[in-house]
Amino acid sequence: MTPAIGLSSVSVESRPVASAAVLLVLLILAPALFLADLMAGPAIAFGLPDVALVMIAHRLTAGRRTTLAAVVVSVMVVAAPVYLTWGSGGVIPPNVVLGRVVVLLATWMVAALLHERDLARTAMQSHEENFEAQIQRRTGEMRQVNVQLHREINERRRAEHRSRYLASIVESSEDAIIGQSLDGVIVSWNQGATRVYGFDREEMIGQPAARLIPIDREAEMGEFFGRVGRGQRVDPIETQRLRKDGVLIDVSISVSPIIDESGAIVGASLIERDISRRKQAEEALQSLNVDLEARVHERTEELEEALGELETFSYSVSHDLRAPLRAVQGFGAALEEECAPQLSEDGLGLLHRIRAASSRMDQIINDILMLSQASHHRLERETMDLSALARDVVDDFRAAQRERRVEWRIADGVEVWGDPGLMRLVMQNLLGNAFKYSSEREDAVIEFGVEHVDDGTEVLFIRDNGVGFDPAVADTLFEPFQRTHRADDFEGSGIGLATVAKILRRHGGRVWADGEPGTGATFRFQLPSAPWLRRSAAA
Repeated sequence: MTPAIGLSSVSVESRPVASAAVLLVLLILAPALFLADLMAGPAIAFGLPDVALVMIAHRLTAGRRTTLAAVVVSVMVVAAPVYLTWGSGGVIPPNVVLGRVVVLLATWMVAALLHERDLARTAMQSHEENFEAQIQRRTGEMRQVNVQLHREINERRRAEHRSRYLASIVESSEDAIIGQSLDGVIVSWNQGATRVYGFDREEMIGQPAARLIPIDREAEMGEFFGRVGRGQRVDPIETQRLRKDGVLIDVSISVSPIIDESGAIVGASLIERDISRRKQAEEALQSLNVDLEARVHERTEELEEALGELETFSYSVSHDLRAPLRAVQGFGAALEEECAPQLSEDGLGLLHRIRAASSRMDQIINDILMLSQASHHRLERETMDLSALARDVVDDFRAAQRERRVEWRIADGVEVWGDPGLMRLVMQNLLGNAFKYSSEREDAVIEFGVEHVDDGTEVLFIRDNGVGFDPAVADTLFEPFQRTHRADDFEGSGIGLATVAKILRRHGGRVWADGEPGTGATFRFQLPSAPWLRRSAAA
């Protein structure tokens, strides 16, 4: 008997080409198997080899029971032995054939059941794989949904935090922040509004905003909401509103439209600030200004009166005092000329002292008049050549004292913006001081020029190598009647430098001095530039 072929060695999912090859082999082997069965005897002619053929055919068709290959194999298993037996003159009993058919049918059914089992297993495995894939896909989708949900939750939390933060800002503001619907009904009311108006939130929510508006200001809200309805802002304006106690207060109001997510204007936001204290301060300041203007006017009248008296005094000094002074000088000169031989030496000395004192008095009067002129002269500024003016002043000094030998160093091209008459007084006094206090030096040098300082400005200076002065008195040099040297050593009234300082201050400038005893002095001064020169430098 041929050995049985194991069913488990055949794959359910064999490829079609391999199945066809095996079937071909079975078709060739079927008669041989049948002959082997006959040789074994009819009792076992439908034994395991035939059953194996049917099972293998059924398995190799992978469940295709209606296919031609499965039908051919089955017919051969049943009909081929009968045909061969009849062809050889043998006889197969009908019960044997019937039994063989029954066995084959049973085998076919068993094979079909096995195949269905395999199909069920395959379907179950495929279902499990699909289910696992679906589970993994769903799991991935759930993860994505979870991530998105987590992101949305975080975003919502941040939005809620921002909303709470903004609400805290609004609630803690000192200003009244009020939300109104387009029909003028109050929908929000912060603590600042309670502080400004005295109404609690519960008293005002749902109430018309007209409750806060004086009768004479009702038209304002119509104008405000007209602009808000067009999407426009209302910049801060100053108006009045009513407190809970009926008191009118001054407020500054700005209005902005409230726009929802769809872009529609749903209301207005009003920021109202109590400016009552500021208004009171402004009124007080205005009252002070009025009072100050009155005082200034009063002081101006007093000053004009004092200036008038000073002008009268100046006129008196220049006319009433000079007339007797000229008489004293004239009589002293005549007395010396006609009576000098008859006077003793002491008498002549007294006469000389009288004439010198009258000359000093005349100089003092001239200096006082010069100081008065510096204080009251109307400034008429123009661009002027200060170098040419300095040379003109130096020529006067040279003509007055031809015997003096002085080296003058005058810088060229120094232009300033000032009053020519007053600037002549400045140069006469400063150059005159340098000329006077260097008179004891045979190698006197007097210099006028310009220095450039670190901040980019220019400083004018007049320097000499004369007797100099003590630096400790530098701050008092420009006060009236202050002298650094004895009148017997150097003539003068002590008014010249005070005149210089006053003129430069009136021009918006300043003057200061440096010096050391025995080494000379340097007087520096500054003048503002002309307005067009300042604009040009700034550009």
